[in-house]
Amino acid sequence: MLAFVNHGLKNNHRLARLLSFSAATATSSLPPPPLPPPPRRELVPPLSPFLPASSATDGLNTKLLADSFKEWFLTGSTISATPLTTVYDRIFAALAANEDDASLDAALGDLDLRLDESLVIGVLRYRPREVLLNLRFFDWAGRARGSSSYRHTRAAYNAIFHTLSRAGLFSVLLDWLGSFSAIGRAALAVSMSENVRFHNTLAMGYAAAGKPDLALAIQARMRFNGHDLDAVAYHVLLNSLVEVGAFDVSEFVLRQIETRGLTTPATPGIKVKSLCRQGRLDEAKEHFIEVQNSKHKSRGRVAANLINALCKNGRFNEANALVEELGRLPDFPVSLAYEELLSNLIETQRTSTAIRFLKEKKEMENFVPGIIEYNKLLFRLLNENRLEEVFDMLIEMHEQKISPDDITMNAALRFFCKAGMVDVARELYNARKDFGLSPNSVLYTHFINALCGEGNLDEACRVLDESIEHGYFPGGRTFGILTEALYQDGKLDKLSKLVDKALKQNIVPSGGVFGNYITALCKAGQTEEGYLLFPEKMRRSNVVLNGQAYSNLVMGFVNAKRGDKAARLLIEMQEKGYPPSQKLYKSVVCCLCEMGLLGHVLNLLEIQLVRNAGLNFGSKAEIYNCFIEGAGRAKQPMLSREVFERMVRSGVQPTSCSHVLLLRSYLRGGRFGDALTYFYDLRKERPPSMKLYNAFIIGLCQAGKPEQALVFWREANEKGLILSLECYEELMFSLCNSYNYDAAVEVIRDFEATKRPVSSFLCNILIFHSHRSRDLWSAWVRSSMNDVEGEGLHDAGRVSLGELVAAFSGGLRKKEHFENLDEMVERYFPVDIYTYNLLMRLLCMEGRMDDACDLFNRMWRKGYQPNRWSYDVIVHGFSKLDRKEEASMWIEEMHKKGFVPSCSTVDHYMNISNREG
Repeated sequence: MLAFVNHGLKNNHRLARLLSFSAATATSSLPPPPLPPPPRRELVPPLSPFLPASSATDGLNTKLLADSFKEWFLTGSTISATPLTTVYDRIFAALAANEDDASLDAALGDLDLRLDESLVIGVLRYRPREVLLNLRFFDWAGRARGSSSYRHTRAAYNAIFHTLSRAGLFSVLLDWLGSFSAIGRAALAVSMSENVRFHNTLAMGYAAAGKPDLALAIQARMRFNGHDLDAVAYHVLLNSLVEVGAFDVSEFVLRQIETRGLTTPATPGIKVKSLCRQGRLDEAKEHFIEVQNSKHKSRGRVAANLINALCKNGRFNEANALVEELGRLPDFPVSLAYEELLSNLIETQRTSTAIRFLKEKKEMENFVPGIIEYNKLLFRLLNENRLEEVFDMLIEMHEQKISPDDITMNAALRFFCKAGMVDVARELYNARKDFGLSPNSVLYTHFINALCGEGNLDEACRVLDESIEHGYFPGGRTFGILTEALYQDGKLDKLSKLVDKALKQNIVPSGGVFGNYITALCKAGQTEEGYLLFPEKMRRSNVVLNGQAYSNLVMGFVNAKRGDKAARLLIEMQEKGYPPSQKLYKSVVCCLCEMGLLGHVLNLLEIQLVRNAGLNFGSKAEIYNCFIEGAGRAKQPMLSREVFERMVRSGVQPTSCSHVLLLRSYLRGGRFGDALTYFYDLRKERPPSMKLYNAFIIGLCQAGKPEQALVFWREANEKGLILSLECYEELMFSLCNSYNYDAAVEVIRDFEATKRPVSSFLCNILIFHSHRSRDLWSAWVRSSMNDVEGEGLHDAGRVSLGELVAAFSGGLRKKEHFENLDEMVERYFPVDIYTYNLLMRLLCMEGRMDDACDLFNRMWRKGYQPNRWSYDVIVHGFSKLDRKEEASMWIEEMHKKGFVPSCSTVDHYMNISNREG
């Protein structure tokens, strides 16, 4: 079992060395290559070096590794069918299989047991954790037929007391002692020896149950009658007093033991334990010499107690020196001291020191710690993400033939989850019933996180259901991860059920979880459901939505044309302490205007002015500006004017931005006369403003008035104003679309004269219209002839835009030297995705589909992510050329990316099918 893994470790095939990044790479032309996925960290199982080349697949590796760990887990399984090799095994099998007394009597009678003290004590010590079965056997042995010669001895009682005490069942032990006391007094013979033995046993029982006060009361009764406890009972009482911290009384009892000559080899051990508990470590070390020189079986445990006390007080050097000294003694049982030092090193996060200590003692003394120490070390390494060492530790435990318990199995599955080997964890988790694994809350958390990480949300939800059945509900972070993953994947039903489960478990999800759900509903067009359903749940849970969720709800109602509800939520959002953004305000105002609720807009304005606190505005003027702009976007210029006039009447001084916004409102609303009048009024009141001219010219262009815009552009030039890049772009776009190429050339040559860098948008316009006809080039030539300095206006080394116009003028059909069209264009300006789409469209218009496909691939390789129009241009080109097979391949790839062709492209594609039909 796991031989191949052991062999791999011996050959330095460590887990960390098998961590690698993998990225898919592909090159093809048709259909286009898929976009490269982001690098994903993968942990390759350490099986691949030992598998045939033809079978080295992830699935096979997972199966082999999972089967190997299953086999190991079975060695520690509590439900595995182990052979009953001893009489003790057969006794416990009978105790477990027979529930009533009659069948138990028959089953144990068939074993022909010879009841005596050694058998009873041997059974009780064989499986001390099987408390109920031990009690049944003790009861059966006391009443077994045919065994009248056997009666429970004090040692047998002490053994069952010890079993109950170790299990922490003190209340059961006390009840049992009460019954034992009442029955025992009636059953005991009148002889004094029987009475003394009964009280000794009773005193030991109460001492073992953590009630030394009752044991002292029994001793006092015995002393009153002229008797006393024996040596064994005295030491059980002394140890109980030390355990409960009654050190003064324990000193008195210790003096009584020494005075009566009842000291045994166990006495100094209890004394050392008492001194350690009191923090008197130097005295404890002195008295430990007596323990060290004795041959008592408890000296190993005493050494462990002293080591633990030294470590707890930060005296690790002394503890280590003592451990080394004990290790040199030829016959000292030092393993418990080693384990205690190892445990303290792990608990104080001295992990590296603990590992070095373990390796040293293993190599030099063949020391193997118990399962408890191994488990502590495993979980410490897991918490520190030292995954390679975790794997080494698991292999080491297997080599030492240490049977794993539940904690070990949980640690192993947690390791596979953290290492990214989710398939192995899944195999072991699904087979957990075979070896009796009970996953704990930590494992459930890591397993759910790992499944979410690999996108297996259905299985993550299934594991969550199973964890709830076992009484575990994931913590806030894991719950958030799962809900976030479901939200991102659009699984609204599962997200809703998950939140309901949390509420049923009296676990209140965070506002972020509710926010994710509401956001998902809004994106799915179910804003009304989010508004009606979840506030009820949140009120029941006293959860407050976060600001993002409120924003999403508001925008959901805006998109649904429910401005009234959007406005109410906007106010509620402010009341909860979340200031809405100006963009959100403008959207709500615009929606109200589009619904014709102009009165609501003015009411909302008054509410905001009254609040004027906790808002995303620097002043009241900004509040007015927000409403002026919102009304302008909705093409309600008179409402913008009303807001502006209220602003003036309230004594708030309008800013330059206020004037610009009102001017834009007039232009957007088609009130060009009012806009012109207002523009002239402003120009009279204040000096010429570049901001005002920019707004007016851009507004005229967007309103389809390029000739008027050109007049004011020339006026701004005469006044020496340098207008914005956006102004030049809008003016160029508008003039070219109206085929006024002479004016367009005038504008672009003026822009060149400013020596500002050109934008991609400007150059894309020039390329498109140059290819469209030669008129733009002709206009450029005429402008050059009229320009005295001609191209001399440009700096040396600065490429003229005239060259760009000339390059594309008249089409590309006969220009075969344009093999790398994108590289040629990059000489003039920085290209963008729109430029690539435009160039591909021009090539497709010329019928050069192979060149268009090559350009698509070059774009992809340069890191530009193709969008819907990138694919649509190619499909459109193939469809126009009746190349249905290629068009179909590209449409299929387009659908894989989540894009759909445009109506025009679909019409051309369907025409091919109709002609073929």
